[in-house]
Amino acid sequence: MASINSIIKYLDEYLEKTGQKELNAVEANKILAKNNLLSDSDSRPGKPLRNLLRAGNFSHAYQVNNRFWYIPHSGNFKKALNLKKLIKPKAEKKINNQIKIDLNELRKQISVARKKYKPEEVKCVFIAEAPPDKVERFFYYENVKRADYLFLGIIDVLYPELKTDYLSLRRSTEKKQEILNKLKSDGFYLLDLLNEPLGSFTEDLNEAARVLVSKIESEFEKNIPVILIKANVIDLLYNKLISAGFTNVSKERLPFPSTGGQTKFRDGFVKALKEVGIIK
Repeated sequence: MASINSIIKYLDEYLEKTGQKELNAVEANKILAKNNLLSDSDSRPGKPLRNLLRAGNFSHAYQVNNRFWYIPHSGNFKKALNLKKLIKPKAEKKINNQIKIDLNELRKQISVARKKYKPEEVKCVFIAEAPPDKVERFFYYENVKRADYLFLGIIDVLYPELKTDYLSLRRSTEKKQEILNKLKSDGFYLLDLLNEPLGSFTEDLNEAARVLVSKIESEFEKNIPVILIKANVIDLLYNKLISAGFTNVSKERLPFPSTGGQTKFRDGFVKALKEVGIIK
């Protein structure tokens, strides 16, 4: 682990470069791990950094509702330190209730959007990690105007002409509805390991994986084609699915198709579709 000062300096520089006001503990730990400054936990993302935060190593960081940690630029420490004073106990309780309601409502909205496009007969299941932290970019939301990496990565292989039309129409809502209905009619269905953004998840990913495998067992035949997207999803789910008796799970280690990873995802996704027998 790098020194605390080195970690703070790196996060400050990252915030300055990206123009973000702050980072939550999960995304900050992920950035630090990627740059070999602080290892992360596979089962509980953000936990190593949360341990440092709880120990008081970041005087400029703050916690909301005894749950969510946020790290602004260290130059803003006075504002962060005074934040708790500005929230009276009575108001804090109200905020707690509101956040709980909002998170439950968010899960409900995600489930409703996903179920709307669930095929009558699912012929292939894709499993990704979680809805994006900027949840308005969720795969099954119809009005997404930017950074819809997973949606574009999948349709680039399955429906390249529709992808071209979609982008030429500036991500038209009507065109996305058409493509989502095409995925539905062709039997393709996307699940996520989590039904909420990773940044709001504070439990054990291994337990989430166990719950998801049980859900899949109750809904699908054991020979259904399954494609896992992102390395940690593969590490968490592949063996559990095989142990549960699923016989057609791709071994292809797909990256997430964000900036810089689209070509590797495309090539790997084609191999995975061939491996599970969707294309020849």
